[in-house]
Parts: sequence; structure tokens; C-alpha cells
Amino acid sequence: MVKINEFADLDIPNEIFPKPDYDVKEDLKIYMRNDPMFYRKAFFPAMDEYSKTKNKKCLNDMVDNGLKNYCSKFGIAHKPEDIISKAELYNLVDEIIRDEQEDIHESYDPKYGHDTNSHVVKQKDDNGKAFWAVYNHEGKIVKTFYSEKSASAYAEKNHNALMKNDIKANEGKSPHKKGTKKYKKHMAAIHAGS
Repeated sequence: MVKINEFADLDIPNEIFPKPDYDVKEDLKIYMRNDPMFYRKAFFPAMDEYSKTKNKKCLNDMVDNGLKNYCSKFGIAHKPEDIISKAELYNLVDEIIRDEQEDIHESYDPKYGHDTNSHVVKQKDDNGKAFWAVYNHEGKIVKTFYSEKSASAYAEKNHNALMKNDIKANEGKSPHKKGTKKYKKHMAAIHAGS
């Protein structure tokens, strides 16, 4: 008589633990973004590090960790590497970068330790129309735009000059109608301390 545990080549068939019949990569991406604890403790810090270093290793590690948490949380009996390949994980990292591209726009300047867009401030003109003012390091307006994209691009392109106050205040230019209270206040702010 032979006991069942004496069989050395006893394999559990796949039918007992079927592989997920959905797109694991997409489900994992949704899990990592929507699970509050994972997002706060892993996803956001990894994205922040990537925005500063542009090194994908932090995102690869975050996705590997996310897959392990995902399998544990949802009781997936398979090994993580059995339900999604390494290539799919690398593709997932690239997708996350593309999805988050707006947030990780290359506006962070490690030399000065802040985002170049911190020089751009939204305001309203006399007609209630939004405009964006670009400030230098002294806090003086150096240029105004009616497009946030243009203002941000200007600040990024001229960040060193803004930080060194090489760009002088926007002499005589204001988005407000000349002679109004807002115009006078705006011009006073430009000329304050000069």
C-alpha cells in the first residue's frame, strides 16, 4: 500500500487555482492608484522621486511591491511572476510615466530645490479674465501672459535669470486697464522696492 504523500511528482493542476481571467496589468494599475495606503506610502513617493531623478528604478521597485500587495490583498494563490511577466511590469511603468507626464513635467529644478512653476501665479484682470504673472526671486512681476502654458514655459526657460534677478520688472506693462485702481496697485507692486 502506498500513501498519497509518497508520490514525488504530484502536481496540483492549474484548474484548482485558475489564473485570473482579466487584464492583471490594468487592474494592478488601478489598485496602485486607488488603494489609499499604497498610494500614500508607495506610489506617490516613487513618483516624486522619479520626477526629481528621472531614474525608473524607484518606479520598478514600487510596481514590484504593488504586485505583491495586490496578490496578498485579493488572495491570489499564484506567484506574482506567474500572473504577469517582467516585460508587462516594465510596460506598466512606462504607462504610469505617460499617464503622469503632466504631473512630472520637467519643471523641477534641483539646483534651486523647487519647481520652476512656483514663479507663475494666476491672477484676474479688470474684466475678470485670468492671466498668469511670472515673478523673479525678489517677488517682482517680470512678465504677464494670458496662457498658463506660455507663462510656465517662460519660467522654465528663464529660471536661472529669474533666480538671479537678471530679468527686470515688467516696466510699464500691466494686464489691467490704465488708470484703474487695479492698474495702479499692479504698477505699485512692480515698482515696490526699486
